[in-house]
Amino acid sequence: MERSIETIWREGFLDEKLLVAPKVNDIYDRKSKMIVGRLKRMFSANLIFLVGAAIALVIVFPLIDLPIIGISLAVMLIGLVIPGRRYLKDINALDITKDSYHYLLEFQKWRLRKIAAYTKIYKIFYPVFFLVVMTEVYFNEMVQDLMIQSKAGNPDLMTLFMVPYPAVIGIAIITGILYLAGGALYRFDLKIVYGREFARLDETLEDMKTLRD
Repeated sequence: MERSIETIWREGFLDEKLLVAPKVNDIYDRKSKMIVGRLKRMFSANLIFLVGAAIALVIVFPLIDLPIIGISLAVMLIGLVIPGRRYLKDINALDITKDSYHYLLEFQKWRLRKIAAYTKIYKIFYPVFFLVVMTEVYFNEMVQDLMIQSKAGNPDLMTLFMVPYPAVIGIAIITGILYLAGGALYRFDLKIVYGREFARLDETLEDMKTLRD
């Protein structure tokens, strides 16, 4: 019969024969369980928030004459939720029959895989979002009038779909910068939300490794 996760945590990350300080071992067991549980709840709550935000965007933004941004961003957020649900399932698929120390190592590997995957996703997410905003601006009536007046006042002005070339070049440069910086922006956001718990996880693993050695 497979052991339950409660049994695994109760047994701890060290074999009973190797225990030197059972009370210390128990403290690390409870600390490990608390960190993993909290990270799982935070990640799950973040997915729920993204779904709620997507629904709100579809409802609210068209009402304030920003339908392109609202609908596009909602689709993009759902695009973040889909792999997120898969990664959440992967947590529950981790081998809980291992001792606490190795279970945490597996969780750490899961974390690194998730960060690597989302780093690639956000390198696309940020520039696409910027282009969506620019598209909304482009279709704004006031901006359309300004472009028409600008072209009429300067017939020799080179444009692309009525957008002056200098503006097109500027948009392209910003899009490229966001692509290159997308991963760093994601990791910065990750640090703000999960940084404290990740630090506790790393510290706990290092302490466990020291005790095992």
